[in-house]
Amino acid sequence: MAVVRIRLAIAAILVIPFASLATADEPKAAIAVAVDVIVAQPAQVAVEKAADEPEVVVKKKKVRAAIAFEDLVAPLVQALDGNIDLKAADAQVQQWIPQFTEQFKPMLWTELNFIRQTCDLTPEQRPKVKAAGDAALAEAVRKMAELQGGRNAGRAGQQPEPRKMIRAALKQALQETLSPEAMEKFADELNLRAERRKQAAILSALSRLDSAMCLTAEQREVIEASITGGWKEQWEQWLVLAIYGDQYFPIIPDALVVAHLNADQKAVWDGLQKVDFGYWGGGAQVEEDGWWGGKPDVRAAKPAKLLREVRAE
Repeated sequence: MAVVRIRLAIAAILVIPFASLATADEPKAAIAVAVDVIVAQPAQVAVEKAADEPEVVVKKKKVRAAIAFEDLVAPLVQALDGNIDLKAADAQVQQWIPQFTEQFKPMLWTELNFIRQTCDLTPEQRPKVKAAGDAALAEAVRKMAELQGGRNAGRAGQQPEPRKMIRAALKQALQETLSPEAMEKFADELNLRAERRKQAAILSALSRLDSAMCLTAEQREVIEASITGGWKEQWEQWLVLAIYGDQYFPIIPDALVVAHLNADQKAVWDGLQKVDFGYWGGGAQVEEDGWWGGKPDVRAAKPAKLLREVRAE
């Protein structure tokens, strides 16, 4: 009888939808769902065979069947839960992680340097803020790697926004660290930076369009106003195009530009090579100097030291 039960258990386990486990964010949860389905099967059989028996007897048989089956599959469930690392086992996902880490890391350091310049963090506060940024970077990299590696195939997954994720995590960490007054000052600095980058991005794009289509002064004015009115935060990445000279143009919605062009300019507009560098880091990798780990600001100390040496001479 025990042999028969084991064979039945194995047969039932073989029909576990392992494909669903491969796309689950939480393997343990997926395994639990599969086991619940399997456990329900012998209970259902017990109900059908005991249709003529009293209700109390049927319930007891259902409970016994479920318990017996759970005991059989428990070791397998524990093995799956403890030993299968779906993300680590997915080679396609893993091969993208180093690339996206290097690609997104400048985004983190851009934000950290901004915080360093605008916030008066104590040595004890800095590691907490840095850790929040590191965690957000790792999460953004993981999500993008899963998307690129086909890990989200078959599921409606939204493309991650690494810069937005990093900024949100750092802002949350600062809210838990700074005083209300200091946080208000930081928020003002953020708004000022966003406005300046917005203006720079729009003027940069407008300059490119002007060089390609010879806009009139009136056209430049109305197109600038049109882009400003429809501005989106991710268009800040237009600034990246400057490193490629005049080779590429930003992807600006037609509705913001075409209505203000003449026929010849529209033909030029349609032929422009428009690209989106939405995931470029936008800055060089910064060498860590230990400041975020709590060490003194070496960069600030150097000029003072040099000044003392000059005076001594």
